[in-house]
Amino acid sequence: MLEYAEAAGDKLYLARLPNLFGGVSLEIFDLDEAIRLNTEGDETSRRLWPWPEPRGHSLWKLGLAHLYRGNHGSADRVFREAESLRELDNWGRWTWETSLWRSRGELSLAEGKYDDAWTWAARALDAATQCRQRKHAARSMRLQGAILAAQGRLEDAARALTASLDQARTIGTARESWIGQAALGSVLTRLGRETEAEAQLTAAARTIESIAAKLVAPQLRESFLAAEPVGDVFRTLGRTPPRSA
Repeated sequence: MLEYAEAAGDKLYLARLPNLFGGVSLEIFDLDEAIRLNTEGDETSRRLWPWPEPRGHSLWKLGLAHLYRGNHGSADRVFREAESLRELDNWGRWTWETSLWRSRGELSLAEGKYDDAWTWAARALDAATQCRQRKHAARSMRLQGAILAAQGRLEDAARALTASLDQARTIGTARESWIGQAALGSVLTRLGRETEAEAQLTAAARTIESIAAKLVAPQLRESFLAAEPVGDVFRTLGRTPPRSA
């Protein structure tokens, strides 16, 4: 796509491509690169394209990368900037605002604002359902499960996380599967259901190993295997993550 866009002078895809690369970095926890690429995506979109859709995608991804870095102030600033674009993008905002709502819910959860987090998660799930965005519906349900778990409502959390996993299995998304399995395993451990918890965590580890085996680029593989959520799965099982090299 990059070769085509450069050859054709296609400004829309030249504006979109940095956040597409940045999305890959974000999903395998290469956060420095995710911040760099999505910042570039925002700047390139401002320069080349008059409509907000590419910027919306860049900004919610940039905000999540800051959040996963633990920089809540920067995440909040970027999310609010993305939200300010909504009224300028009546046609294309459905492609990115669901992720923005969920991302704001993740920030609220990280700050212990459970009511706000639930409002954002419910809004994201409703939008994902209306637009038939099944991956984003799975992510929104998983966020609801995380909120319930943080509130100590463990049985409710297990049901929400199971529903999220069912959705992930239906559409075959490995990333949503392992993250959901890890989250459900944690909740089941807290419920004292050790055998079920181990089964979920073992399944998560297998999926992580499958993803890692397919990551040929050394930087992507190293970042993925060094990520804290990945390490947590293996530490809980008393195992060592796959080697990065």
